[in-house]
Amino acid sequence: MLVVRMWREISEECRDPHFGLLLGEQIGQIPFSVMGHLVAASPDLRHGARRAIQYYRVVNDAHPIFFDETSDGHGVIWCSPRGAGYDLPHHPLEFAWAWLAVFGRKLLGEDAWLDKVTFEHAAPADLSHHERVFRCPMEFNAPRYELRVCRAVLDTPNQSADPHLADILESHIRHLLKQLPENPKFSARVRQSLAREIPHGRGTIEEVARGLHLSVRSLQRHLHDEGTSFNDVFDAVRRDLALAYLRNAALSIGEVACILGFSDQSAFHRAFTRWMGVTPGAWRRSGA
Repeated sequence: MLVVRMWREISEECRDPHFGLLLGEQIGQIPFSVMGHLVAASPDLRHGARRAIQYYRVVNDAHPIFFDETSDGHGVIWCSPRGAGYDLPHHPLEFAWAWLAVFGRKLLGEDAWLDKVTFEHAAPADLSHHERVFRCPMEFNAPRYELRVCRAVLDTPNQSADPHLADILESHIRHLLKQLPENPKFSARVRQSLAREIPHGRGTIEEVARGLHLSVRSLQRHLHDEGTSFNDVFDAVRRDLALAYLRNAALSIGEVACILGFSDQSAFHRAFTRWMGVTPGAWRRSGA
């Protein structure tokens, strides 16, 4: 992925451990790209955040970002690149968070609009730059990257709101999205996790959610938004693994049932017949 390689190479060449943060601070003084203008034209931060998350791929597809509202009245913009399958340095995350912090400050006219900021990486020796940029409590070595704001801030009207301009920008961004390669769905991340976990006797919804740095509720919601459920994805992965293992003549049907976590061979037979319309033995003999 080009953007990942770019950030990695810059991080290796640059001697400043804060360069991503400082760049985000400078860029935050302006809307920065069509996405920033769309956020600024939105009626409030809640609408702006939801639009930014929906169209985020236009500016960066290295790590998806999510927006949730919690039961205690907070909005949380968050991401976690740990399960992405590549090593992403912390600089682009600090760039994004710094840009959001500074741009939000200008947009809302509020000096300290953030409740809390968290980072997955360790704290630097010098926190003065972070304190200047974020102006709120910070946590390092956290489970994920977060920007947390209270509901009152989400409802604050944007001083630059412009519904007509927002519609024009949104139409343009949709056009840009159509030019991009198809983005892997969230369910694909769940499938990848299950494919790794099931053969090792794991793969509960709690284990998968923990591996993706999500709550169970958030995982279920994201799957629901894609028209599926954890049970459906689990069942599909189990079926695909069963077909792959049955093609290995060295494995008995009983061994395949055990690897896939079935209580016994008859339970595997029932599930396989439901999937394929034939028993595992008949499917194997057919050479499919």
